[in-house]
Amino acid sequence: MILGFDNDDRTVFDSHRAFLEEARIIHSMTGMLTALPKTPLYDRLLKEGRIDTDDRPAFGTNVVPLLLSRQELLDGYIGLM
Repeated sequence: MILGFDNDDRTVFDSHRAFLEEARIIHSMTGMLTALPKTPLYDRLLKEGRIDTDDRPAFGTNVVPLLLSRQELLDGYIGLM
């Protein structure tokens, strides 16, 4: 599962948690969206000023979410894990 898409807001963490519980998934491979260089996603987000170009992004992803702050994404991800 991936967190941090443009339509993800604060409710995404509870939705993912509910899905995992309902599906009885014990271990999930969950991560934050990362835009890889030379991809359309990276190019689009770079044009929108939503790419962190640091070698080691402070929030664990190079994507600046649309409906969440980067801190909210990181905190929600950690809470879900």
